[in-house]
Amino acid sequence: MSKISFAALAAVLAVAASSPASAKYNCDEGYKGFMTKLSPHVNDIGESDLSALMRRGLAVLDACNAGDNFVPEGAWNQVVFDMEKMSKKK
Repeated sequence: MSKISFAALAAVLAVAASSPASAKYNCDEGYKGFMTKLSPHVNDIGESDLSALMRRGLAVLDACNAGDNFVPEGAWNQVVFDMEKMSKKK
């Protein structure tokens, strides 16, 4: 590896390490946003589906608070997507 490409790689890694993405994610704020997206669909799906989706959302919150290495926003968006799909079936 040449000196220039090594220096470029080191610079990219330094910028990535200092980016806001490496900042602590606010799990509670994210969960509140998830609940806001979810609320319009609550009356459109069955009780057992609703409780299963709520448990999935809480599992994401628990994993986020535990510091697991993932993107909670993406996981919550998947739950909302699944709920929207279920509400359209009715």
